[in-house]
Amino acid sequence: MASVYDFKASNNRRIFMLSAVFVVLVLVAAWWGSYAFALGAFVSDPINGEESYTSKIRHTLINHVIDNAVDGRMDAYFLPDAAALKTKARGLANRVTLVVFLLGLFWVLKGYKYGEWMVLNAAHAVRLKEPEHRELYRLATTACKAAGVAAPRLYVIMDDSLNAFTAGADPQRPAIVVTSGLLEKLSKQELEAVLSHEAAHIQFGDVKLIMTGLVTSLLFVLMGEACFASIVLNRKAGLLGFLAGGFAGIFCWTIGLIVCPLMNLAVSRECELRADAQAVLLCRNTGALISALEKISKDSRVEILDLHPSMVGLCIASPRARGSLLLELSGLAATHPPMAVRLAALKEMDGRA
Repeated sequence: MASVYDFKASNNRRIFMLSAVFVVLVLVAAWWGSYAFALGAFVSDPINGEESYTSKIRHTLINHVIDNAVDGRMDAYFLPDAAALKTKARGLANRVTLVVFLLGLFWVLKGYKYGEWMVLNAAHAVRLKEPEHRELYRLATTACKAAGVAAPRLYVIMDDSLNAFTAGADPQRPAIVVTSGLLEKLSKQELEAVLSHEAAHIQFGDVKLIMTGLVTSLLFVLMGEACFASIVLNRKAGLLGFLAGGFAGIFCWTIGLIVCPLMNLAVSRECELRADAQAVLLCRNTGALISALEKISKDSRVEILDLHPSMVGLCIASPRARGSLLLELSGLAATHPPMAVRLAALKEMDGRA
């Protein structure tokens, strides 16, 4: 049977692979995108202090037509040598790729930590002060200590629905976010079970994995927007630069809006079942977790998270309204296992099945 250490090692391998693929894709897109964009931008610039490449083409074409009119031959190749233009474009592409590599390396090593700040701000989460919420902090600290992680910082989202998620990727400085509805509508035992579920995510390293994917997705989206903006702002890029910027933007958006979220969905579905089982071991109260999930399933939508679909996988239950019928039937948009499956697994652990 797999242990906590096995799950942590598995998540670390996934983080490494995700980071490696991220760096390779970014470097490939940066080099070819900047190279093609440079070709489009430099065709009108003087090369080595001489006339531009387009001027050379124009003059050579005129001379070619005149020569053909004189001797009647049409077999001469009239395009001038493009070696200087390609060399200049490659130089720029190499410099851009080096800068992108350094930024990507920094993002891989430290980016997930900044992801916590982005998630908390996107959710409009407010920090709860310990003196004013001693009992809640006691429950959360007990759950985290049972999981072998540090006492958490607690945040609240002012929403009447019932949901919770963990934003802190660092096990030495975790952050747990709950909705105001969860605090009002769950009993003490049910609340402890939910906090144990979130502590299990921290213990397994699930949060770091999901946050890495989330931050990677966000970065690719920003890169795509930067590519599209460069097309609008750089009017002298020409047709080749326009096509290069558009292709790079579509490529980055595809990775950021489709590929990374789908990877995160698959990861989060697996993590939820594992965290449910571990929460039972931490709080020793299967019935409380079953009761809490039943209440959460009836009203888990968090309206503010409708604007941030990439954060859905962090929550204990899907915080969004149902999607289209096709997506619901296919399961492609499912960020969590069906609640019936989760409850059946817990009831089986509790000997009810």
